[in-house]
Amino acid sequence: MDQVAYFGAKSILVVEERAGVSFLVPGGLPNDALDALTRADLMALAAPDPEDGKVVIWWDGDSREWRRSVEAG
Repeated sequence: MDQVAYFGAKSILVVEERAGVSFLVPGGLPNDALDALTRADLMALAAPDPEDGKVVIWWDGDSREWRRSVEAG
């Protein structure tokens, strides 16, 4: 089942279990993160891992970009 989890009042995690993709939205997300999201290659960020790992998309405040991490499945 797909799910949304709230981590305190600071973060939201949206999980799409069938695709193995999670989208982590931190609290206090700056406006430039929203702007960057409109320019991001969402298909590449959310692409399934060929080795069935779990994909996590998250905001990297240091580089000011949305990033993709893959955890072993």
